This record gives sequence, C-alpha cells and structure tokens, in this order.
Amino acid sequence: MILYYAIGGGLGHLTRSLAIINRSPFLQANARLIASSPLAHMITRYAGCPVDIVSEDILGSRRTYYSFLEEYAVTHAIRAIVTDTFPFGIVGELIDVLVKLPRVLVARYLKYDAYKIRVRHREGPYPSHVPAVEELDEEYLEKLRDNGDIYFIDGPIVLGDFPCAPSVEDIDEDIDDNGSISMNGRWLVVHSGPPAERKALNDFARMQMTACDDDPGKLCSIYPDDDIYPAERYIAGFTHVVSACGYNMAAISHAAKNRRVHHFHPLDRQFDDQVLRLQRLREGRWLNKNVDCSTEAARFIETALTDLLPTELWK
Repeated sequence: MILYYAIGGGLGHLTRSLAIINRSPFLQANARLIASSPLAHMITRYAGCPVDIVSEDILGSRRTYYSFLEEYAVTHAIRAIVTDTFPFGIVGELIDVLVKLPRVLVARYLKYDAYKIRVRHREGPYPSHVPAVEELDEEYLEKLRDNGDIYFIDGPIVLGDFPCAPSVEDIDEDIDDNGSISMNGRWLVVHSGPPAERKALNDFARMQMTACDDDPGKLCSIYPDDDIYPAERYIAGFTHVVSACGYNMAAISHAAKNRRVHHFHPLDRQFDDQVLRLQRLREGRWLNKNVDCSTEAARFIETALTDLLPTELWK
C-alpha cells in the first residue's frame, strides 16, 4: 500500500490530495490517505480510497505519534509515501520515522526559511520524485533538484468540475445567517479558517460589492464546519467569489477563467505566501494552463511509484 500523507490543519492538503487520488484508479486501489484536520470527516464520502483520521490524543505526543506511524506502516504494508507540501512532514516527523520508505512529494509553494526553523534545520530522506504544482522558493527548488527528479505541473489541481450548484432545497439548512444560496447567486464568500478571518473576508467582500457598478445582490457565505463541502459544488452558481489566496482557491479561479470573477484577500500564513501568489496571478505568470491538470499529476505519481518498487507489491 501507499501512504498518502496529508497531515495538516485545514482542508487545502486534503482537497488537493483528493483531486489527484480521484483521477487515478491506481492510487484508489493502492493508497490510504492519512489526515489530521478537524474537518477531515467531511471528505470521506468524496475520497476514492480509505481515509484514516488521526486522533488528537495520538497527535499530542511525538513519541505516541511516531509509534502510531510505525505500527500503521506495518499494519497496512506501506511500501511508499506520497506527501503533500511538506517534504519531511509538517513538524519534521518524517525525518525520524519511516525513513527507509521511498517518497514522492506534491510540492506547492513553501516558505522554506520558516520550514527550516520548524524542522530545526534538520534534513531527512528527500523525495526521489517531485511533481511541483506551482513555482517554488529558489533555495527549496535547488534542494529538491539536488536530491530527486522534479516535474512541473503547469496547470491547476482542482477537485472536480461541478457544473451547477445544488438546488436551494438540497442545501438550505447548510447556509448561515448571511443568506441562502440560489442558482443565480451573485456574491459568495468561501473560507475554512477561523471566525476572525471570515469576518475580514466578509468586510472585504462588502467593500468590493460597494464598488460594483450595478446591483450586487445578496452576500452569501459558506464555511466547511457547517458541513458544506466541497466548495466547488456551490461556487459554480455564483458570478463573484471572495476568498483568501491559498493554492486551492487560486486553482479554482484559474481553472474557471472568464466564467466568474474571483476577488482575493490574501491572509498571512506561516508556510505559505498568499500575497506572492496573488501577485503572480495578477501578472499572469502563476500557471500557463487553465485546464485541470490533476490527471497529469496523478500519472506522474503512478509512474514514479511503479519505477520505485516492483509491480507485484501493488497487488
């Protein structure tokens, strides 16, 4: 089996991982996705492979978590690891455990200086194959190049195409007090972060609406802790979408170019630079392709894994 390692607090790692796994019959048959986000329970019905959610009790102790990972690898006959964003795990845990397993890294932008501090300037086994889904920090890129094969995915990784939003009757109970979603909605705020960030995005949205030349209509908001997932099911029904500028929302906007207007309000992140991503988007140099490239990423990972280990191990 393959350990698809998407440990992290939000939904970004999980959604990007599902986008790739769900395009690959090979990964669906041979991978297990491991998650730690408090929101992870919402993705299970959309995942093409088993999803294992690590409890807070296990995550609370490095020793307990390391023992859990070692036991997990034995129980599920793990032969390789695919990690998202963090080459050595979110706190450097993969420097110490499962060190003999070959690794593939799905690399998005990472504040490499901040990450080096997080892992105490230690280095572990580097990934041998890296599909990079956006431009990387220069020092980080050179480190990865020195230790493996990098392939740039020049288009967005998105969960899927949801051509229209569900009916109002299907989702009415999911919508908060800011409004209810309609099939011809105008303005939508999407965010999975804490209340303070949601307020900042709603305030930003109202400023954008005020600047709108015509009647902007009602402002609606969707948050995943209201069991609203995936956002793509709802975004398709709106003409204006307001969000932060994490990878996934940037990818959704890039894949839907000219179909709706996305308004980005970048937020501060320890290991991501949303201001830089927005600058690249505005300058037209974030990614060259507007088509979903999840299948391309999945095929690269499939080829990497089958090259790394004998085919019979995946049966």
